[in-house]
Amino acid sequence: MAQWIEIDTRAGRVFAAATTRGICRTGFRTTARQFTAGLRAELPGRQWRRATDSALLTAAHGQVQAYFDRRLTAFDLPLDLAGTPFQRAVWEAVRRIPFGEVRSYQQVAEEVGRPKAPRAVGNAMNACKVGLFIPCHRVVAAGGKIGGWGGDVTTKRWLIEFERGQAIER
Repeated sequence: MAQWIEIDTRAGRVFAAATTRGICRTGFRTTARQFTAGLRAELPGRQWRRATDSALLTAAHGQVQAYFDRRLTAFDLPLDLAGTPFQRAVWEAVRRIPFGEVRSYQQVAEEVGRPKAPRAVGNAMNACKVGLFIPCHRVVAAGGKIGGWGGDVTTKRWLIEFERGQAIER
């Protein structure tokens, strides 16, 4: 069964979708219609429905709320990710970036043993479909420039500022 939920947060509406294996997609600053259309397009062949009985998505809801209440700094839910070994290594490295800190694409490339691959790290960040659960927003360009993100740049900037205690409520 593939299900999704909508979570109202201080950063706006957050969507999370899960299969029986784990969280597989997140969405920010979108609508339920757009999010579910994206699920059907990216993950065809599944029946998607709003969650009514998913223990995993109930836990995701609780963890997302705890994160935005500053009671949780790292997510520990199972994820259902499709990626290359390099992408998976990058995502694991990004999961280890502490709450409130950022790393450059170059620093992540060095951490995964590929110091000449900061662009490939950027591509891995773009391929990550579970932003927030893997804190891709914590990866920035050299010099701290925010740069792109699978979500929108405004949300990325807000999340960085939120984690640093500098965000203005939305």
